[in-house]
Amino acid sequence: SGQLNVAYTPVTSTGAALQISSANTQGGIGYADFIKVTNTSAGATNSNKYFRLTNGGTIETLNNAYSSPILSIADNGDFNVKNSININGKIAVNGPAFSVYQNTNQSIPTDVQTKVTWNVEEFDTNNNFASDKFTPSVEGYYNLHAAVRIDNNIGTGERMIVIYKNGSEYKRGYNTKGSAAVGDSWFQMSISCLVYANGTTDYFEVYVMHGAGVNRTLTGGTQFTYFQGSMARGG
Repeated sequence: SGQLNVAYTPVTSTGAALQISSANTQGGIGYADFIKVTNTSAGATNSNKYFRLTNGGTIETLNNAYSSPILSIADNGDFNVKNSININGKIAVNGPAFSVYQNTNQSIPTDVQTKVTWNVEEFDTNNNFASDKFTPSVEGYYNLHAAVRIDNNIGTGERMIVIYKNGSEYKRGYNTKGSAAVGDSWFQMSISCLVYANGTTDYFEVYVMHGAGVNRTLTGGTQFTYFQGSMARGG
């Protein structure tokens, strides 16, 4: 019912204040559970935590239900946690990364910034890409890159590719006027930028524009029209 104080002076320099020997305990064959802590305070939730040593020399802390390790320190020093690590309120983890592309052709009207649609995901590590936009759920700074190809004659009008943030023009990439390259048969545009995302509401999209005077086609294909991003560092 009171505080337990232990004073110990080992007989030899290799002595330990407390030594626990156990085998095949609650974890089963090969586990040595050495401490179970239960918080009996009124209103306590998830009040149990367990500490065990594995056959391989890894110390593990288990969750309240004794169903999953939530922290471990291996004998070689590797440190693992099940979810994110927070430092001064910021999450320090590998942030989201994604890569999408369009494999069908999209019609783009003239002289209007038009959102590019994406129908194939190559990868989306944290399920943060949906409805043609990237909404990172981890606060931080992100590298974004997009490229598009427009087929047919584009003429001498303006053309551009733009990253939108939260529904508004944010960063322009390729932006020029003049005749298209390669015999006026197609034009490639790209943009790369570093952006900040708050991890909750900020989202990013890709828009394009051309001044051909008539509708033109955005070329589908993973090598032509794609949008990618990854976390550069935490917030």
